[in-house]
Amino acid sequence: MSKSRLIACDGSFFEILWGIASNDGCQARDYYKSLEDADRAKALALFKRMADVGKIYDKTKFNKETAKLYAFKPQPHRFFCFFVKGKRIFEERNEKK
Repeated sequence: MSKSRLIACDGSFFEILWGIASNDGCQARDYYKSLEDADRAKALALFKRMADVGKIYDKTKFNKETAKLYAFKPQPHRFFCFFVKGKRIFEERNEKK
């Protein structure tokens, strides 16, 4: 899969990538694409904020869930992610609350 298909958002602080499963599936990206336009816009705004600024202070929008797992929370959806070296964030999975 080409890298351009993996990029959710690229900013001056972070590159946010869709995580790929062992079967080349991309659950978070597929879920994102299935959302209504307004919900996609809310999620993209959070991705862009993190990519450009490097932090989202509002815990209702981005929160540490476990020691290494974080969540973007464009209500009522959640996109789980984790940080890796090289200023990258990988979107891992998602759910609707």
